[in-house]
Amino acid sequence: MNTSSDGHAHVLLIDEVSALRAQLKELRMVMNHQFHQLHSLGRNSIVDPLVRELDTARSISGIQRLPVELLIKIFTLVVGSPQSQTSSDNIKAGCDEAIALSHVCSGWRDVAIDMPQLWCNMHSAIKLSGLKTILLRSKSRPLNILRTMADASFLDSGKLRLHTMYTINSAHRWKTMIWTSSEKDIRIIVSQLNSAVGLSFPRLCTLQLAVQHRSSCFPLPTFAEDIHIPKFPALEHIRLACISPEELPPSALPALQTFYLFYSPKRFSASGQNQAPPLRMSTLLPLLFRAPGLTELTLDETVPLLDIELGPLNDTLSNPVKAYSRRTCRVVQPLKMSKLTSFSWYQCPAKDLWRFFHFVSMPALRTLHLFIDLSASRWPREHDGVILFMDSAIPVSRFHTDPLIRMDALTDLTLEFSDSDGLTAALRKFILPSLKSLSLMFVPTKDLATLPELPISESIFRDPPMPHLTTLCLSRLRLHLEHTTSLLRYTPLLQSLTLEGCSGAGELVHSLRGKISTYGSVIVKQWDCLHLEHLAFMDCADLEFDQLAQMVLSRKKGAEGKSEADTAGSPARPCKPLKRRALTSNGSSSSLPALSRSPPRIKPLSIKSVRVEACDGILEFDLHCLVRGSFGVEDIHWEP
Repeated sequence: MNTSSDGHAHVLLIDEVSALRAQLKELRMVMNHQFHQLHSLGRNSIVDPLVRELDTARSISGIQRLPVELLIKIFTLVVGSPQSQTSSDNIKAGCDEAIALSHVCSGWRDVAIDMPQLWCNMHSAIKLSGLKTILLRSKSRPLNILRTMADASFLDSGKLRLHTMYTINSAHRWKTMIWTSSEKDIRIIVSQLNSAVGLSFPRLCTLQLAVQHRSSCFPLPTFAEDIHIPKFPALEHIRLACISPEELPPSALPALQTFYLFYSPKRFSASGQNQAPPLRMSTLLPLLFRAPGLTELTLDETVPLLDIELGPLNDTLSNPVKAYSRRTCRVVQPLKMSKLTSFSWYQCPAKDLWRFFHFVSMPALRTLHLFIDLSASRWPREHDGVILFMDSAIPVSRFHTDPLIRMDALTDLTLEFSDSDGLTAALRKFILPSLKSLSLMFVPTKDLATLPELPISESIFRDPPMPHLTTLCLSRLRLHLEHTTSLLRYTPLLQSLTLEGCSGAGELVHSLRGKISTYGSVIVKQWDCLHLEHLAFMDCADLEFDQLAQMVLSRKKGAEGKSEADTAGSPARPCKPLKRRALTSNGSSSSLPALSRSPPRIKPLSIKSVRVEACDGILEFDLHCLVRGSFGVEDIHWEP
């Protein structure tokens, strides 16, 4: 090993390292000199703003860097468009959400304040200063206003009065007015609506007024024909509770589509000398007359006092309403509502409800919902200033007999009743040739809680056959097998059957298996409801799965032509009938064709869907068996 050469290489390496260190020191000194030069040239004025901007950008969240256009769309979706704020919940939520958005940060606040469409909702729970702010920020946009008794309880009487006055001053901007208050406050709103000269409500689309503890009459102005009364060109929906139609201004309602009226004397206060006026037919007809486009009418616990009568038909002197009048004459002609398609009447008198349809004709009515009062309840009438109750012997008019009421367009009928006598009395004067959907529902009361027996069809309907009926619902009834099957035989096109809370459901389902009959030596199977495909059972305690499964399987085999009639053996050969001869018009005889004694073979449709809720005799596993094997059910639904 050469040690001298290794030592020489080591010395050279040390010298090279020393030289590199010297160069590095020199470079550091140069860099330090340049740093001081940069500082002397004003580093802070150039670099520091960039650093501060970078730090600020890092501190701002991503949502605060959203473009204003995107924020506007988001805020609109959160609050909702002004067109969608037509319910009390939507109005209250829209108002609260607009306030919340404006308190997130200064950037959001600037955007929200500059969006007048966010501030179109106001309710009585906000403070007076907040109300002023909303009116200012909404600029000239239409307003949705909500007043409830619960919200008003947060304000004292003085602030509540100011709150009402600010609302009144913006009347020309009302779009939706939902106002529930005491009689004193509602009187102010009614007075504003009836303001005499020059005032109109061009943007008002929805008007809902309700008063609690009604006990007095409202003073109303009298309009002459030369006075310009308030107009409602855009009003589409009216909902009144304990407010008479007479207390609205008698102006045209060309856009009105729905009218709901609740006027129950049970809600009125018995205190005070001046009592609320009774609702009269003579005050209801004028509003209907001024709304030719009305499509939906609801009378809730409202039975108007019958203080008018029908005059001779086509009598031009018996006009329904005089111009600008709040009441009709004593003698009127029937009012024809050509656009009315839906009518609901709750707590209507069973034996007298037919009279209403003589005063208000509904040729286009498609949906009728009647909640029938107890059969003992009768329609109140006024005779010589005395209020009496209707007698069945009293005709609807002294000029002509009571014709039957024919409803050719009616397809959907719902009857709710609390006693069987009311059910059998309600429809005796109606002819319903086009009915497609029928619901019969018993509503128990404190005195009548036992399920009544379903009456025979002939006692319910004047004309029992329903050749177009496809949907039938029976609720809370005791199903007498003979009566129920008789009803089903009157519905040859029935497709859907619903039984809710009915006793006797199991026996009825069992009967739908079909019945074997013999015609001479021919064995056939007869079916009720050949087109039945959809079944629903809710709370039917006596329905068992075996009954349901056997019925479904039997109808499935019948649809495939595999019923018991096909396996009963070959029938005996029929005897050839003797020729019969009859005399013709000229006295000669002629042969008549023999009549066959064998009925045509008709197959039922198989069951496609079954819905079961709260039926103890049918488990979820049981129902799933119907979609397997030879049952053929396609859709099932089970709930405990």
